Amino acid sequence: EESYQVETATTFVRACSLIKNRSYDVAVLDLQLHAPQEPDNRDGVFLLRWLMRKQVPVVIVTAVPARRLVDEILSSYGHVYEIVDKSDSEAIAGLAACVEKARQSSFPSVADDPARFREVDERFERLIAGEIERSRTGWEANHLRELASHDQASQATVTWLHISDLHLSDDKTLRSSTELDSLLVDIERQIGQHKLVPDWAAVTGDIAFSGQEKQYARAAGFFDRLLDRTGLTKERLLVVPGNHDVSRSLVSTGARILGDSLHDGKTISEILSDDGDRRFLLKRFEGYARFVGDYFEGHSNLDSDRYFYVRKFELADRQIAVLGLNSAWVSASDRDEANRLLVGEEQVRAALGLAAEADIRIALLHHPFRELRECEQQTVERLLCQECQFVLHGHGHRTDLTLHRSPDASAMVIAGGASHAGLEYSNTYNLVQFNPGSGQGHIVLRRWSGEGVGFWAEDNLTYRNVKNGIYQFTL
Repeated sequence: EESYQVETATTFVRACSLIKNRSYDVAVLDLQLHAPQEPDNRDGVFLLRWLMRKQVPVVIVTAVPARRLVDEILSSYGHVYEIVDKSDSEAIAGLAACVEKARQSSFPSVADDPARFREVDERFERLIAGEIERSRTGWEANHLRELASHDQASQATVTWLHISDLHLSDDKTLRSSTELDSLLVDIERQIGQHKLVPDWAAVTGDIAFSGQEKQYARAAGFFDRLLDRTGLTKERLLVVPGNHDVSRSLVSTGARILGDSLHDGKTISEILSDDGDRRFLLKRFEGYARFVGDYFEGHSNLDSDRYFYVRKFELADRQIAVLGLNSAWVSASDRDEANRLLVGEEQVRAALGLAAEADIRIALLHHPFRELRECEQQTVERLLCQECQFVLHGHGHRTDLTLHRSPDASAMVIAGGASHAGLEYSNTYNLVQFNPGSGQGHIVLRRWSGEGVGFWAEDNLTYRNVKNGIYQFTL
């Protein structure tokens, strides 16, 4: 008897997250997904389009009485293997066999028959237009229009979640656990409310509080829940180390002296070009390196050969390159304040070289430019802001949005604030959606309030001109 690993979704956005970011052999789909406002909806029709794009065979299980809609689906979607009537007990009893036959079936790909897929897309547009015309309520028509808009936007945009500075320690108090739980709940709620299905997620450093094994064990549990809420896979969760990911007990006197002595670009590049010197300086990340190697199962590593990375995706018909940079490799103590840290022109140029063919480049690092030593601050900032469309960082524990413009380029620098920083700072995170074609995007800003039992809300306090917690921008 066949056994299956099954993932379920009861909402349109949750289903989109799973379809968008994971691979499946077969899908069992109800045309009427649960919608709190109105039980009579057609969300599942939109999901057919997503499944077709991913070339997933579909078995529809539905009680929709409209034979016209069912006939239209069968004639339009070659990836629909069977439509099963919920009210037919005999058909339901044979569902398992139907699923297995669908799993073994084969359908043409977009590459094999692009004209066919264009025809199907055109039929889909006519089908949805007809459904809107025949809608029995204003809510149903608006709901379909909203889903159609989301469907179009999702194909043309790149969307990501940005969290930072989790500072996960051995603190397992109820308050700490409640803050993390509410963060996950709010992320899922905002994805649904704004129809922002993330393609990937960034964590820009300070995952742990002091780089210890127990702290990363807690991080693994948190990341598991984050991936479940967003529908992302481990390959699409991109992290970089911060100063709190350094195990300071592993920083020898010699490593501290060497780090403190670096004040010219040539010497910094020579150090980063030498495997032995890198190994000596990167020993401080032993706990972090073990965690990312084990948790990400080879998708992410940190060692003397891979102290940065470049991850590439095909999204919105463009190649997206994410540069994961290490800005904490000389971090050693609480004295690591402004003008004391290094990225290294060598690291930046090496990463940009690997990302040279990408249409969109997004840099991740923990520290803002102002924290870098004077000898490289302007060089690193100029390189990244000229060659990348976005630079994401953390460390400052405050949200900060800066649009860098020059005669040659423009870049949005986004400071993620701290997503779990205790009472001293307001916890924050953001969701970003960007349309590479138009150059337009928006950022959903969220802020934690410690009032009462605590709650997440729109961040309308950081900037006077940000309304409803959403910042619109154009690059």
